[in-house]
Amino acid sequence: MELGEDGRGELAVPIEERLASARWNANRGRWELALEGKLTTKPGGFHGNAPVTFEATVVVAGPLARRLRRVTGGPVRLAGEPAPSGGAKRAVIAYKKGLLAVGDDLAKGAPIGTVDLVGVAARERGKLRKCGVYASADAKKKNSVKIPLHDLKVDLYDRRSGKKLGSKTFTGTGKCPDKVYGRVSRLSAGGPSIEVVERWIASKLR
Repeated sequence: MELGEDGRGELAVPIEERLASARWNANRGRWELALEGKLTTKPGGFHGNAPVTFEATVVVAGPLARRLRRVTGGPVRLAGEPAPSGGAKRAVIAYKKGLLAVGDDLAKGAPIGTVDLVGVAARERGKLRKCGVYASADAKKKNSVKIPLHDLKVDLYDRRSGKKLGSKTFTGTGKCPDKVYGRVSRLSAGGPSIEVVERWIASKLR
């Protein structure tokens, strides 16, 4: 790449070709892909014409999740991924726009290209939790409160073969609020405990 006299330029990076080396950054709480290279400026321009090295990181949770969710249609390979080590297996939960590591290896920096199992997660409408009657702040009005929950369906696949290993739906949980403020229709107790989902996937790694 060349920089113009104003020190500006554009660099297109083929992310898909480098996803296998992406790693979890525990300090920042995100999946990152490290990039490095050299830039050369035009003679007499910014920095003269000496090459300039650079290092950068790109947040890739979205592209990773989209790529790994394709396992529902068959094997998913990542360019440059290493051969299976034969050691402890690794897994991730792939949501539509995010990715969650299961186990310690990935959390400590193992590259995504070493992942063996992918849990494809889909949110589903759950039941209503009946919480009873709540009085308003001025005690002049009472509301019967029901909180919508959502379930999480997880289909587990072997990434390299595309084989489906199991499927399970986790029921949404959540406790009723101590007090109710504002519009009751906006209340939500959320989905299932992610620790329960992780334990189920971890049991498949053995």
